[in-house]
Amino acid sequence: MRLKSAESLRRILLEQVSGCVKCGACMVACPLFAMKRQERAGMRGKIALLQAWVSGAEIPGPMVRDALSFCLGCQGCRVACPNDLDTMLVSLLGRHLLERNFRQRIGDWISSLFLRHSSGRKAFLAWQNSALFGMVRDFGNRSGRKRRRGG
Repeated sequence: MRLKSAESLRRILLEQVSGCVKCGACMVACPLFAMKRQERAGMRGKIALLQAWVSGAEIPGPMVRDALSFCLGCQGCRVACPNDLDTMLVSLLGRHLLERNFRQRIGDWISSLFLRHSSGRKAFLAWQNSALFGMVRDFGNRSGRKRRRGG
């Protein structure tokens, strides 16, 4: 299945996390929560952060990214969940949306710098044709596919 838009990913993520009733069974099964004893170390905290972030709350992306990256991938939370929530899918979708959002914002920021502080359109066109623009555009591309150059 190939998903094309960030909006469809958001819908799938919201649908998945809506199954969480915040019972805390995942927290008991998580070895990292047992060690850290912080809400965002367990899947319940990660889901709460993702729900708020995807719904538009002002939560810093790095905070959500750090919470999602703090996971062993043991899937103890998935086994413990009484609602059979696919916690691995939730984590992967959340990470993908965060990275996609980050890449878009970096590219927009750099482009706006050129349009604001240089000689306008001419500098922006030079920027678009530069190798740095290609690197920023492709930043974080972990799909493993190479882009075709030329016609």
